[in-house]
Amino acid sequence: MDKIEELKIQLANEPDSEIVHNLLGMELYNRQQVDEARRHFLRSVELKPDYVEAWYNLGILEGENGPPETAVTYFQQVLSINPRVHDAYNYLGVLHCRLEQWDQAETAFARAFELNPKSIEPLFNVARMYENTGRLDEAVKIFEVFLETREANVLVLNVLAGLYLKKDDKPRALKALTRSLAVFENQPEMKDAVVRLKMDLEPPAAARLRPALPAIALEPDWPEAKKLPGGEAGVPTAAKPLSAVGPGADPYLKHIPQADRASKTGMNILIMGDFDVDKGLSSLMRAINRYTIHKARLITWHHDGQDDPADVLLDDCDGDFEEADRLVQLADFFHFGRQIFNFPGVDFNVLIQPHNALIQYFGPELVSDGPRIYEYHRKTGLKAVASWDWSAYSRVPLAYYHVPPLMIMEEDYLAPAPSDETWRIRNFPTNRRIDGTDRILSAVDRIKKDYPVELEILEGPAAWAKIKKTPRAHLAIGSLIAGGPGHQVVSAMARGEVAMASLSNWFLSLHPASPIINLDTQDLESQLRHLLSDRSAVARRSQLSQAWIRDHFDARVVAVIGIPDAKWGESVKAVVILHGGSEGSPELAQELMDYCKDKIAGYKKPKTVDFIKEEEMPRTGTGKILHRELRVRYGKWSDQK
Repeated sequence: MDKIEELKIQLANEPDSEIVHNLLGMELYNRQQVDEARRHFLRSVELKPDYVEAWYNLGILEGENGPPETAVTYFQQVLSINPRVHDAYNYLGVLHCRLEQWDQAETAFARAFELNPKSIEPLFNVARMYENTGRLDEAVKIFEVFLETREANVLVLNVLAGLYLKKDDKPRALKALTRSLAVFENQPEMKDAVVRLKMDLEPPAAARLRPALPAIALEPDWPEAKKLPGGEAGVPTAAKPLSAVGPGADPYLKHIPQADRASKTGMNILIMGDFDVDKGLSSLMRAINRYTIHKARLITWHHDGQDDPADVLLDDCDGDFEEADRLVQLADFFHFGRQIFNFPGVDFNVLIQPHNALIQYFGPELVSDGPRIYEYHRKTGLKAVASWDWSAYSRVPLAYYHVPPLMIMEEDYLAPAPSDETWRIRNFPTNRRIDGTDRILSAVDRIKKDYPVELEILEGPAAWAKIKKTPRAHLAIGSLIAGGPGHQVVSAMARGEVAMASLSNWFLSLHPASPIINLDTQDLESQLRHLLSDRSAVARRSQLSQAWIRDHFDARVVAVIGIPDAKWGESVKAVVILHGGSEGSPELAQELMDYCKDKIAGYKKPKTVDFIKEEEMPRTGTGKILHRELRVRYGKWSDQK
């Protein structure tokens, strides 16, 4: 039975119990039912005027949802009953800050720390107050004194490093972060910050993740390929000879089925990233291995915690560096996600050149570090691709191509339909508090009274593996924080689940026709009820979702050529390879032509479409399409009489 229902039954038996009213208020508040929670807290203190816990909860509730003046009176009531509640002083200090009552705030924080010297929260709050009021030196002094008299604290050291950076004191910031990592090593963001500081403070050769290639000699017309003695075309001149790799099976065949290995006559492509950003890099590896003559592997430095690592995970010190080193030595081409990082035994400053590497960007780094990225590509000549719209390219010279942030395979479309009348809803939080999972739980709990609903929370690698083996849900709910839908929601749409997420204006401007339901976080329950009231509407939107995904991914390879035309002399023909499992038809050909109508100029639009199999597409030894052979096959304008 639901906890709230249990407490309501208990309250029916004990209507004048201040304890039950307080407990029920807490449960209701956790479910975002603020007004009901307030009513029970007030009833609790009415029944017992000196009930500290209920007054305290009222202070929290009003501090987060009401005027700060009201919250102040409640916390003062707490302290009039028990003047040793240190958390009440801390909250009181926060409220005085909101009211810009700085002296009262400082007094409250000092009293909170006096009552509980082990608590660092009042320190953080008073330091933040000093920082916001321009007293930066005093904020720094608080933490420096704390560290002189106490054991090193990771949070204190990290905040102190941030304060040093605001004072532009990079050496002390580096020292604080280094000390923090010595206390607790598993802090990926802090490690990256240390690297960036070292890049600024030390010579380039000393920077571990230095995204710079000082050894590259810029040439206007870079050769298409350079060869090592005994090596393969495309291997950089400074790379180790392949003979140095040693014996053993080709590691690039790891993800290639035995039946497909003979067709893999192209390059070894090594994809690398600090994270597998929203599964974009691992889906790229899958696509290359599935649909091209090339072989791909993936190395990531950090684990995102959402799924089992797709391939080689270094994870700072516990990873398989020996296999990573072997993959680097055998690579013909490097595809970096967001940044280039070295690791023991491998220095990309001497390995990569403009003809054998590129960097893929995902958006935020172009906004936050655009000028430095622009200058880096201008100096090195290294190419770039971006995962979003063309406007991002203005921040990166030599960025000629767009790649989808996530690539959907044909098996991702396969999922059995739900087997009963229960509405199945899934949520994919990476952080329940940030992604709003509690709000979703609360809304679904209320809806259960009127509809048969089952909510499944999918978290962590085991949960994500489970989804691939179960029937699809009806609805997939992403984050309630405005942004893009995320790879879980996109994958759910491919399965035919109706997607709901809080979408940013930027995402909506890129995809105005997206069938994803843009969640109003203030009206989540009404939106869900509207959907659940009409099964046929959900079924139609399910079909729209799959169609939208296929618009972006279903046509796997397209070659466009000119063919003889009796009226115009020459017209445009598209020769298309579909994903496995998809079949060409006159209707699909017309759909593709219609899709192009308002997207490209009329003279560029295909007038006819032919569907062929993978083996029927003429290619060079490196996988490029031979358009001249297609023109011979379909006829050339010059052949017309």
